[in-house]
Amino acid sequence: MIKRWTVILIPHDRGQRRSFSLSNLHLWAVLGLVAVLTLTTAFFYRRSETHSATAKRLETRYRQLEAILEGQDVPADLEGHLTRKEAEIRALYETRDKAMTDELSRLYDLEREVRIVSNLPASPENTGQVPRAAAEGQGGAPGGSDTGIVYEDSENMNPPALIYGVVNPSADMILEEMNLRVKSLNRLVNDMQAQRDLVDHTPAGWPTNSAKRRINSKFGVRSDPFTHELRQHSGVDISAEYGSPIFAAADGVVTFSGYHQYLGHLVKINHGYRMETWYGHMSKRLVHKGEVVHSGDTVGTVGSTGRSTGPHIHYEVHVNGGRVDPRNYIGK
Repeated sequence: MIKRWTVILIPHDRGQRRSFSLSNLHLWAVLGLVAVLTLTTAFFYRRSETHSATAKRLETRYRQLEAILEGQDVPADLEGHLTRKEAEIRALYETRDKAMTDELSRLYDLEREVRIVSNLPASPENTGQVPRAAAEGQGGAPGGSDTGIVYEDSENMNPPALIYGVVNPSADMILEEMNLRVKSLNRLVNDMQAQRDLVDHTPAGWPTNSAKRRINSKFGVRSDPFTHELRQHSGVDISAEYGSPIFAAADGVVTFSGYHQYLGHLVKINHGYRMETWYGHMSKRLVHKGEVVHSGDTVGTVGSTGRSTGPHIHYEVHVNGGRVDPRNYIGK
């Protein structure tokens, strides 16, 4: 039920009285309006206090920074100071770049010398001389020739030493040159390992250490010791004491260990790289087919089995499937 109130206004000067009526709805509306105004006022007052405190903190921080700057020795000519600093940094950078370029040049020369000493072919990046800076550049084919080696484009055929002769090489150019040197050195290591492996598998030295060793029948055409007719001799005959050891001339794998009609007890060793050695007329074989041997390993003992006139070693060297003169591998 809606209640109503009557409000009478009586002026002090006894003027005309006024009256009006209010319901409880009007009363609640007025109270709600007062409450909203109160909350709004409180919110903005609180917000004003927060902003004021923030402004005070910023002002305090500003004064602190100002005091710090006043205490430091800031150059009056700030632009000139920064220019000088930039020049110093640039000079240091160029000095280090030059030092790095010089070290790469030394590395290039050292690698080339190692390849020359090792008798290894030049790396793809090292096919020419290192370009050097000069006052005036000149070049061209020799004698006006229009012929020359042409290399296809590939990652492995980049121009050698691309930073040499450049006044101010960029960091990217130096990095690319370093990558080229790393690749070239890796190839050098692989080439040297391959060369070492080739040396290990190449026959070298005498197949016996007998004090009486000597070549008593050479490679090639000779007088047959039984018929005295001229015949081709496929190896060399090395005289040695009966029972003295016979050594493998290089690393390899035994491909035959058995008895031969003419060469008696025979051992064949495949050294890889299309090279093979034969050891005949043994008194005893000490290795078996498939066995891996190394240079200097004993593979048998000197004898006179097969078609032989006395104790010796029939020694053969085969290259690319053909017999060659073993004296080229025995040495002095």
